[in-house]
Amino acid sequence: MPMSGKKMLDMGKDTLAGLVADITRKAKAADLLTVPTTPEAESGFFVELTDDELSATQFLELARASGARLFYTEATPFSAEPLFSHLDPGEYSEESWSAIAKLRAQADRQTGKICHVELAFVAGSVLHSWTATPDWFTDINERLTELEIDEDGDEDDDEPNVRARAQADAEGLAHQLADIPAFRPIKFPARLTMATDRLPELRALANTGDPGDAYEVRRVVQRASELVMERRGAVYEKLRPAFPELAQLLAADPAWVNAGRATLRKEAAELFLARHADGYPPTELERDRLMDMPPLRKPRKVPEQSPPDSIFD
Repeated sequence: MPMSGKKMLDMGKDTLAGLVADITRKAKAADLLTVPTTPEAESGFFVELTDDELSATQFLELARASGARLFYTEATPFSAEPLFSHLDPGEYSEESWSAIAKLRAQADRQTGKICHVELAFVAGSVLHSWTATPDWFTDINERLTELEIDEDGDEDDDEPNVRARAQADAEGLAHQLADIPAFRPIKFPARLTMATDRLPELRALANTGDPGDAYEVRRVVQRASELVMERRGAVYEKLRPAFPELAQLLAADPAWVNAGRATLRKEAAELFLARHADGYPPTELERDRLMDMPPLRKPRKVPEQSPPDSIFD
């Protein structure tokens, strides 16, 4: 949701970066453990707030009053590439492409600035999230959408063009999929289904009935899966200091409490970590590292020793 001019006085400055640094400092001063990534609301109850309803400081106070122990922060730096990389000048009139090029130049000047901030905490098994987005980011997206619709008449009616974009920009589509939190923890067959549901370019390819096009869809999904694996190492490196607190939370999680077998406990731990790592599934090492922390770790049995046959043994 766009921020009002009253809250974002100078859009030339990276105001959201300062907000994240300030709220992280305040959270640490309030004895909350800060985690530099946000969990995903896959199921259950959740509350979504924006800067129009509460300030970041008020949201932090809500976290403290709710008894939260972990405070999540995530700041997304802006890059124009994902917004513009799929566009083909051959699909637009000279006038429309000129307008897109001017918009791209304006967007490039914002590169590296924070375009989205999310804060979150969990209280009573309810995920509370707070988001803020600057006006310039909303404006770029809205203007680009208007240019695309003005040229095509409708966003997805021209299936041949959509299909051509899919073949030309497999890497860009893979990045779009890897950017979807719900895509990251699921298995490959479910990823294929999500890919064709979410991206019209891949849906157009899948519907041709051509085995070559079906292969292209699988290739994009495979590349997206590789990107997820490449990114998760950095995510878990940031999350690892919070493992002791996460172990306490997992110990009270119903999926863990009701898991009667070791395989079910492992699955519960993996899903729990993925929720707290923005959808990125853990490696077996990260899962086992969490499960080896108290109170999750089972006490190791000391083998009983038989009494000596005599006092001389």
